[in-house]
Amino acid sequence: MATKEKKENKETSRRKFLKDAGLLAGGIAGSMGMVNLAGAASGSKDTATEIQAQGKTVAVPEPVYEVYDTDILILGGGFAAVSAAMEAFGQGVNLLMVDKGPFGFSGGVGMNWDNYVASTVDGDKAYRFNFWYSEGLANQKAMSAIYNHKIDNQLLIEMANRGTTAFSRTKEGKLITIPMIPGADVVEHGFSRHESDELKRYAINVVENTMITELFIQDGRCIGAMGIYLPTGTFRVFRARATIAAAGPCTWHYGWLSVGPVSVGSPDNTGDIDAIALRHGAGLTDCEFMANDLISMYPEGLAGSYNGGIGADDVDYTYICDKNGDFWMKNIPREEMNRGLFSREVAKKILEGKGGPHGGVYIDCRSDAKIAGLRDLYKRNIKPYKDLFGFDFKKDLLEVAPEWYESNGHPVVDENLATEIPGLFCPLGGGTRGARTGSIDVSKCAGSLSGLKAVEYADKMKINRIDWQPVNKEFIRIHEILNRKVNKPIRPHVVRHAIQKASFNALGPIRDKASLESSIKELVRIRKEDLPKMIVSAKTKIFNTEWKEAIENYNMIDMVEAMCRAALMRTETRGPHYRADFEKRDNENWLCNITVKLVNGKMQLEKKPIVCLDYTPEQVKIFIDNKFSL
Repeated sequence: MATKEKKENKETSRRKFLKDAGLLAGGIAGSMGMVNLAGAASGSKDTATEIQAQGKTVAVPEPVYEVYDTDILILGGGFAAVSAAMEAFGQGVNLLMVDKGPFGFSGGVGMNWDNYVASTVDGDKAYRFNFWYSEGLANQKAMSAIYNHKIDNQLLIEMANRGTTAFSRTKEGKLITIPMIPGADVVEHGFSRHESDELKRYAINVVENTMITELFIQDGRCIGAMGIYLPTGTFRVFRARATIAAAGPCTWHYGWLSVGPVSVGSPDNTGDIDAIALRHGAGLTDCEFMANDLISMYPEGLAGSYNGGIGADDVDYTYICDKNGDFWMKNIPREEMNRGLFSREVAKKILEGKGGPHGGVYIDCRSDAKIAGLRDLYKRNIKPYKDLFGFDFKKDLLEVAPEWYESNGHPVVDENLATEIPGLFCPLGGGTRGARTGSIDVSKCAGSLSGLKAVEYADKMKINRIDWQPVNKEFIRIHEILNRKVNKPIRPHVVRHAIQKASFNALGPIRDKASLESSIKELVRIRKEDLPKMIVSAKTKIFNTEWKEAIENYNMIDMVEAMCRAALMRTETRGPHYRADFEKRDNENWLCNITVKLVNGKMQLEKKPIVCLDYTPEQVKIFIDNKFSL
């Protein structure tokens, strides 16, 4: 793809910035594509100016940054982001992907798990099934648009035929399909990293190892984003006619087990873009909902590891038992099982005192027949567990605990997947899933649709001038964090663990008023007392992971507080949101969404009616109880 390369090193006057808080520069003249990083400098040698912050004098370097121009900016590198990129590329526009990690090795795609991939999907049946799965809370217009947006599976077919991905086949070479849900068959053993590899073959522009710290908002519209190139600390500004936020879930906040949280997620999943959008006035919805898989908690260094662990979920659950050996879920038909029911069943068993010491249940692999029932990615770890850690599955039950692999708290979107901030699109935005959580087919369809709608928006979008004040302010903000000086400082990892502990105590599979209120109180304390004292010990900008962690903590605490407040407000049990003090679903009072907004620095929560298309709220009450009765 032909692109025009351009690099701008903006050096603004520190004194002038402090005087009038910004400059005006010329507007975008056409689509410039990706900056060539070969030989790109991070600017001239830093000169510092002293400012007052946290009651102390802090030296902050003069703003120096690179500017990238494009038509479509895609934030993320996972399933939805890759699909959005392929769609936009097919529309013939210039596009740029920004990945927080190394592209192809970060997020859900980079984990390269052996995943289920939809092979055939009937749009209407899949829509109806997933609306039931959402327990009635999904935006019907958005959901219908996603499930009726036909994506081209030609890429997957080409990859399978070339042998670059290894779907399950019979000895004769025929693909093995598995009935998963009404309207969809799937194939197993699709490796997600192969899809990001395909993007490289198309020469789609990717800026990797770049953490977005702020959206670029002008006149109430999103015209791009900005952030840090982590290897060097260079500040980068991305200007675009439309921006797609596809940075994945916020999962890294849930507990801590020696080397990682109780999550199979990526360290990059800290809710950055969602928290930033919240601070710019966007409402977040479905914050109270998440998804739990069961994954092994032993050995501790591998706890929460999907590829390195052994577990179960709402697809493979028949070999789960309690501590007494009762396989209580084995008779639940697959068509009746979903994430919510799965999570609630596990929570109830733990409440009955029939779980394990780490808050989980067990899997029984004490016979060859039971081992044969494991998915291949789990089965392959049986021998290494015995050889390396001395765990003999033929003798002992293995405890598996609920981990947090997906979250739903994203900016509210309409049927075009457009957020309340014009110019910002979110493939899996708030309302697209309700009480259900992610699946790969939904991510791909939604990503593709967001790419199409972003291109349509960009075609009509014009920017006449750029106000650089927001860029300068963000540069100052993140460098103040780097250079902060306080009495009795606190390291970022200490603050991080305090947030994770508060999350773990309140947002697990079992929730109640007391634990939620306690954690909210602790989060308020952390925000008031700990965040202002958080300092970065090393002042270098080169691969400064502590600086990265400190910036992320501001996003993480916003997301966890939004989740806790929404979970406290919803006084019922629905989907994976299990309130031990309100165990019944309450359609009369809670067949609605909860939207969280930031107003004058404080979170405000509001009930919002579900967005209807096919079914009225009265019909929905019947539909979610009787599934396909309508």
